[in-house]
Formats: sequence, structure tokens, C-alpha cells
Amino acid sequence: MRALQGFAQCSFLTTGQAVVADVFPPAVRGSAFGIFMLSVLVGPVVAPMIGGALSAALGWRATFVFLAIFCGVVGSLLLIFLPETHQHLVLKRLERKDAARVQSISEASLVMAVEPVFHPPWGLLRYLYLPAFAPFVLSNAWSTASVFAGITVWPIYAPEPPYSLNQAMVGVSYVVCGVGLLIGSLAAGRAADKAAVMFEQAPEGRTVFSLLFSVATMPVGLLLFGWALHAQLHLAVVLVATFFLGFGTSSIQPGVYSYVSCVDQAKAGSATAAVNAAWCIIAGVVVLVSVPGVASLGAGGYFTLLAGVHLLLVGVAGAAVFHKLRQRRNSHS
Repeated sequence: MRALQGFAQCSFLTTGQAVVADVFPPAVRGSAFGIFMLSVLVGPVVAPMIGGALSAALGWRATFVFLAIFCGVVGSLLLIFLPETHQHLVLKRLERKDAARVQSISEASLVMAVEPVFHPPWGLLRYLYLPAFAPFVLSNAWSTASVFAGITVWPIYAPEPPYSLNQAMVGVSYVVCGVGLLIGSLAAGRAADKAAVMFEQAPEGRTVFSLLFSVATMPVGLLLFGWALHAQLHLAVVLVATFFLGFGTSSIQPGVYSYVSCVDQAKAGSATAAVNAAWCIIAGVVVLVSVPGVASLGAGGYFTLLAGVHLLLVGVAGAAVFHKLRQRRNSHS
């Protein structure tokens, strides 16, 4: 059942990102991805609050009843109101109605020349080892995995002294992380669009501000979170740390997703799907080892390790951006 849940989530996520790439031009795609990713990022943070209240009042089965009803309603609305957005299919349909209008669209011939073809799913994994993509994909994946590590570990400490939170209050405590996710995603989305204009000579430039935001906040959040739990500091310190975790995670995503979707518009869905596959796989492994990792290294040591890997990966991605910008600048001079 959990595997089916994951399949459904990633199907929605990848299809939604492909719709964003179809509908929004590159100039505003960072902001569009920033808004779209709110549902993906804030959902896992708000969900424990709803699930905790339902479980406390009606038992754990109530959460699954709620999810079944909610997904049924949302799925029905999508089927009824969401139109086809694939640019090739949309232009084909428009051509049958108004061929002259299609001819007036500047990029119509390029879009029409590429027939949509179903490729084997494993073929998408090539994006994970391409030098142009790998540093950004891995930075994004590790950042997302790190916040899920915090979400996994916190319920172990929260019910114990000095925090002593009940089930419902554990859910409420995630709200601060959700606020960080909200602010980071919106701010980084707008920043990615600004970076696209400032560094238009290289598409990698879209990620500049996202990488800077993430490297300035994510390691701070991981270190503060881990050592606050280790030293049993006040709840307020832990919550501040979760804000930084949320902001650091969400701030890297708009830049990365807008970059990979703009490099090859015809394969934007495949590129974003590869990014999703990377963070799902890496987050799954990190969540799996988080509890034994904390037991072995302590919360402070374990989250320090996560912060160190994050700094390394973002540093490599930043070096790749710098190299590309300098290379393009030299070629134009």
C-alpha cells in the first residue's frame, strides 16, 4: 500500500511539473515552480497536524478515510477541469481548427517536429549522471532528504522530556517548518527568474540564488536542529531550526526545476521526473538510516554529517555554475 501511495504521489508530481513547463514560459518558470512546489513541500508538514488530530480524536484509521475522500475529490476535479497542455498535442488540435493561427506561432514548427514518444522509464536515469545535471540534481535531492530526516527523527524526541508533546502537538510543531517551506519556495522562485535575466548567457545561472539561499540556511538548520536535540535545548530553538530546514529545502528547488526544464523544453517532463526520482530514492535511503544513525552518532553528530554532505554537494554545483558562466563569458568576449 505504501508503494502504491508513492506511485500516486510521484505521478501527480511529475505530471504537474510537466504542465508547468508546458504553460509557463522560461521567463517566469522559476516563480511558477516555486508556487507549484508548495503543495509538495508543505503537504508533508501540514499532514502530521491533520493526521495527529484525527488519530487522537477518531483513531489512526480516520487518517486513511480522510485521504481516500480527499484524493477522490481532487482527482475528480482534475479530470473534469484540467485540459491537455502538451504543446505538440495542443498545436495539433489547434491546427485542425485554425491552421493559419498555428503558422503565426513562432516556435510552432519546432514543437510540431517532435512527436511525443513513450520512452522506457529507466532511460530517465541518464539525467542523474550527465555532468550538466548531476550536481544540481544531487544537491536538490540531498536537501530534500535532509528535511525528511528531521521530520523522521523529531517524533522520537518530541514525546520525551523536556518537550513532552502529545500526538496532536507533535503535528502542530511542524507548522514552523511549513512556514519556512512556504517563504523559501516563493522567494527562491522569484529569485530564479531574476537570475535567469542576470545570467542569461548560461541556463545554469538560474540556480545561482537558489544555491546561495540553500547553502546559507540548510547547514545552519541541520546543525542547530541536531545539537539542540542532543543538548535538550528549549523547544523554541528546535522550532527555529525547523524553519531554517524548511527554507533551505524549498529555496533550492525552483532554481533546479526551472533549469532542467528549460535546457530541453521538449523533454522537460523527463528531466523533472529524473530530479524527482533522485530525491525520492535518496530521501528514502536517508530516512531509512536516520534512526539508527542518530542512535549510533547521536543527533548532533548525525545532523552534522548531513550538513557536511550538503555543503559539499552545493559547493560542487556552485563551482559548475561558476565554470559555465566564465566559459560562456569568455566565448562571447
